Amino acid sequence: MELLIDGLVDGSITSEEIPVLQDVEGLKKRSRTHVQEEAVSETVELQQSKRQKLAAIKRCRNLKEQIILSKVKENILGHSEVKTCSTCSSLNLELTVLKKQATELAGELQSKTEAVEYYKMKYRDLKKKYKLSKKNKEKVETENPNLVKIGQHLHIDKRRLALCRVTDFSKYTCDLMDVVFGRENLATSVLRGIKGTSKKVLDPNYVSDIQGHVACKFNVNVSLVRATMRNKLNSASKAVKCEKMQ
Repeated sequence: MELLIDGLVDGSITSEEIPVLQDVEGLKKRSRTHVQEEAVSETVELQQSKRQKLAAIKRCRNLKEQIILSKVKENILGHSEVKTCSTCSSLNLELTVLKKQATELAGELQSKTEAVEYYKMKYRDLKKKYKLSKKNKEKVETENPNLVKIGQHLHIDKRRLALCRVTDFSKYTCDLMDVVFGRENLATSVLRGIKGTSKKVLDPNYVSDIQGHVACKFNVNVSLVRATMRNKLNSASKAVKCEKMQ
């Protein structure tokens, strides 16, 4: 035995030449592989058991959810069956009221559509009349060269316009009003409508044309022309009253 130990120490004898040592090494290797195989099998078993447990937990959860859902459905159905009888009459009443309102609204809509169609027809007729009047005015302007256009709406004979005094804007305004409206009409008219008076209102288009024409011709403010027109109307009414007194 001592010789074997010395040989192993010296290196003259290897462990492969000793059968006992070969058996020990083989046992070591076999024990290692056996331990590894047992560890692998244990890990696989643990994983399988974990999977089985998780699957069982999921099944339990699904069963609990199904049970809860079925109970909730039963409660809802029970409540709805109880409520249908109590609320059915009120719902029917609300439905009848809504139907009545719907019929009333349909009638109002029909009447309004008819009114809209009527006004559309009237608008078309007025549009046609306006076009005809516009054409007639254009014809008058082209056919009668003796007329002078003042503003957008007013046409005056050249000979009568030449009689208006041009020395002062106030005199020119008074003469122009006599030519356009006439003295009798001026005596019973006003520039704007006033409550409590029976006097007529002068044509606002003609009034605005006269004001703009005079203000542009004499380079004065429109307010001065308006004041002159108002004084002219007052003086015309006073003159008629004085004639009646005499």
